[in-house]
Amino acid sequence: MNLNALEERMKGHAKTTKSIISTPFNLKNELNKLEEKDMKKFKNITWLKRISTIAATLTICAITVVSAGALNGYFKDVKNFSGAIVGTQYLNATNEIKFDVLEANDEHITLNVNFTNPNEAPFASKFTQELAVTEYRIFDKNNKEILTVNSDIEDAITTAIDGEEILIKLPIADTSLNINNTYTLEISTIYGLSKADQPLKITGDWKCEFKR
Repeated sequence: MNLNALEERMKGHAKTTKSIISTPFNLKNELNKLEEKDMKKFKNITWLKRISTIAATLTICAITVVSAGALNGYFKDVKNFSGAIVGTQYLNATNEIKFDVLEANDEHITLNVNFTNPNEAPFASKFTQELAVTEYRIFDKNNKEILTVNSDIEDAITTAIDGEEILIKLPIADTSLNINNTYTLEISTIYGLSKADQPLKITGDWKCEFKR
């Protein structure tokens, strides 16, 4: 390397050094920059947490709404093989009807029936004038099934809905119920009968524990 080239290189180093020295490091400015960067990051994380919280809340509300809706029964159209509507049924009425066993003997079980909403469809007397229980089972204390009844609506015993107290008797055929033993009656299907309409099938899951 000749002398002229060396001098030019030294001038370049001096100029770079002077530039660096002329721009002193400002600690306060650097801290402010770091703080602004952290604040932006914090805000992003905060919004993500808020979005997650909102989403979780909406999920809980949705579950609550679905659960609340499942407490009541609902009407459903009955369709034939071609898709035409041929009738109506009322499903999931478990929480809208209460059955209590008043008496049990060798011939029948007497039930007291109460509607949660007796003035609303389909339980109000203007919609349903009679009631029939068509599907029920009896289990002993060991959960052994001792009676199963699945009868047609034409063969079921009906009772009139004409007052606050609704009583209905369920035949138990030749089933022997031992005195002082505990049994469980399970009802799955009943029918609401009206003079003007077809029998309305009402389904649910009712269980009554009783003693002979």
